[in-house]
Amino acid sequence: MKLRHMKGTTSSGQKHFRKYCPVSFLILLLWGCSPTPLLQFKITEPVGIDRDLEYIEVVWEMNQLPKEKSFSISSKDYSVQGQVLSIDSSMGNIYKIKALFPIRIAAHKTVSYKLYHQPAAMLDSLKIIDDQHGPIIHNSYFSADLTANESNDNELLYAGQLKTISLSNPNVPLFKRKNINIHWAPNVQAIGRPYRTLGHLDNKHSKKHIGPYQIKIEKEGHIDEYPEIKFKSQYTFLAGLPYLIFSSEILVQKDIELTLLRNDEMTLDSLFTHVYYKEGELTKKLDLYDTSTFDLLDKNPIPDNAPWVAFVNVKKKYHYGSIRLSYNNKNLQGGTSPLFEPHTKITAVWDGGRYWNRRLIHDHNTMIPSGSRYLERNVYFVGSTTDSLQIEVDRLQKKLENPVQITIK
Repeated sequence: MKLRHMKGTTSSGQKHFRKYCPVSFLILLLWGCSPTPLLQFKITEPVGIDRDLEYIEVVWEMNQLPKEKSFSISSKDYSVQGQVLSIDSSMGNIYKIKALFPIRIAAHKTVSYKLYHQPAAMLDSLKIIDDQHGPIIHNSYFSADLTANESNDNELLYAGQLKTISLSNPNVPLFKRKNINIHWAPNVQAIGRPYRTLGHLDNKHSKKHIGPYQIKIEKEGHIDEYPEIKFKSQYTFLAGLPYLIFSSEILVQKDIELTLLRNDEMTLDSLFTHVYYKEGELTKKLDLYDTSTFDLLDKNPIPDNAPWVAFVNVKKKYHYGSIRLSYNNKNLQGGTSPLFEPHTKITAVWDGGRYWNRRLIHDHNTMIPSGSRYLERNVYFVGSTTDSLQIEVDRLQKKLENPVQITIK
């Protein structure tokens, strides 16, 4: 047996915070008859936190492709069907199958599972509405609207960028920004050229991967006014979890001078009262409508690599935030891509709007050579706020950074 772990992200938690963790392994299997298990393995929770819902990603090989693509896993008291993500037949008579399975596991426990070629019950699934305007994705916590923004006064923003989020809780207002998308990054500007964002990237090379547990929406290409830069992005939505995962890459393919380069930007109407953020071991809280907040942040800005930042309405008890799972500015040669005064900025804009954004090039004309690259991977979480929000976010981050451990029996 050959075992291979593949890179992934984790997620789980209590009530509003749970965990997603692709953990992968590869093993050659000879085709057998159900209900003989195709595989037996153990899952161990490593850091002492209950995982109410966790997704594991399993990759295995078979020498015969079954007609029915139904695979399930079972433990002593739990059985569930998975989502087949892909079947690779490029190796001739060997078929590599990748599937996603939801699991649950208590803190510090080890649970034995068996993989079968047979159907089983499925958990609550994602729903998607996808027409000529673009997709709207629903899970049990929120609806994410990624349709084209035709109400923008300046120009059309293409589908495939987060426009609004509506929580399932009817007491929470729509997370929006007047006339524009809420997710406004990555974005760039050069002297003599218009300001442009991922929302200005058309969908010529977009892809959707749709299933009951996971939906991925990918875009890549060049914005017309910035042919020197290739943008890539991926949204990942998961059933039963109160967040989405977003990753992006900014790759400079030809030298260019930029005065502004940003990622991790969310811009919102006057829906929130405070910003919370983690700096070192401390969680800090500032009033979004106190002018002294911006004087303070001008002198002591939030670091560009702050672990997380969130907007909170402390009176109405709801929040929206970003956990920075990965942040990497290494170029293709392994050096550091140009930065100018990198930091996380909180900005006050017209009509009471507020936004957070990570500044990579901050208002300074800067030469960016070919091969420069800027990567991010963020979890955008939503929910009703408790008095221990910072503890819950720290707990979620710990889960995201510590996947369950899988061993083959």
